[in-house]
Amino acid sequence: MLSKYKPDAFNIRMNCGADVGQSVFHFHCHLIPRYNGEMDNHKGGRMIPKKGKY
Repeated sequence: MLSKYKPDAFNIRMNCGADVGQSVFHFHCHLIPRYNGEMDNHKGGRMIPKKGKY
């Protein structure tokens, strides 16, 4: 998979506990591929282009 899509980096995101929105209590982790140039500003670990103000 890595050789096909060739991400430049990854965000690792975990939701652990009801107070962060976890509703099924098991190990819950997202590995999100990131690509150089997909966003103008990665400040604060922003994960979705054009969302949030930092």
